[in-house]
Amino acid sequence: MDSLPEQHIDSLPKRKRDEAYIQIGMVGYFRSQGCSENEVAKSAKFDSVEDMYFRLKRWGLPGLVPLKEEPEEASKTARERKGRASGPVADLPPAGAATPLFREKLDLLAQANEDLKYRKEKRQAGRFILSRVDTSPHLLRREDWSEEEWEGLANTHNLDASADTLSIENGLTFSIGGATHVPQAPLPVLIVIYVLMEGEIEPLFKLLAGGTPTEAVREKIRSVIEGNRDSGGREDGLKVLVEKLATLMRGGDVKSGRNRDPIFPLEFQLQCRITERRDAGIPDEKIYEELRHFRLSEDSEGLTRGEFGELARSESRWPWG
Repeated sequence: MDSLPEQHIDSLPKRKRDEAYIQIGMVGYFRSQGCSENEVAKSAKFDSVEDMYFRLKRWGLPGLVPLKEEPEEASKTARERKGRASGPVADLPPAGAATPLFREKLDLLAQANEDLKYRKEKRQAGRFILSRVDTSPHLLRREDWSEEEWEGLANTHNLDASADTLSIENGLTFSIGGATHVPQAPLPVLIVIYVLMEGEIEPLFKLLAGGTPTEAVREKIRSVIEGNRDSGGREDGLKVLVEKLATLMRGGDVKSGRNRDPIFPLEFQLQCRITERRDAGIPDEKIYEELRHFRLSEDSEGLTRGEFGELARSESRWPWG
């Protein structure tokens, strides 16, 4: 991929030349801050470390390319991607088989959502005090009451005492659910589902807490959802924990910390296509020409050589092969 002729930086159009000078300055700055080559490439707006080295060489600046072009961190990343992409393919049971179990809980959750209109809560001494006030119509059965009570109910509501059931239109039931340090079920589950379905935090907070979250509260909420990193390591957030649970329930394995970045559909398809064409004896230069019109991001003008090299290193294969 170094076979293209040199395109000295001074020969670039003015806009591209100005952008290149800015990128070169950023390379020097971020290296002086002790950043890894991956961090330097990302911060300087290159597509990858390989793309950064390729551009620097082509611009006539090979002295800015380290003697060891593939740092240990990049090599480790490439090995990890290769290991997980080109391993054996294992069939999984169809997820649809679990539909009845999911449906049962979804139906219960839908009913619980409707029942929230009867829920009353107060907060006292750090505890949530739950009560339930139900003013919906009630259907009473004669067998549940004594004769005197039944007649009293019928007379109070001007109903027929000889009937086996009485429908009380403006009934009132009241119950106390206790005091707990966290909101009682099913509210936590409903909040989690809302958040995981990318619901907006501000409107939900306003409805449930009666105000606007402060910056400190926003940061706490973000930390709970996304996770947090401090001197003691990484603390998994809600999204990561849910992903880990799903991975385990699907027969996979999880490790500490955040899961690896996903390989998106187009990226994986290109990886498999490159491996397929290589297996057929097609040179990389021709494969690149076939695929260069693909864009891995909206602002890209096409597949760069750096991106091509990164995709090719994975050695991914079609799962049905």
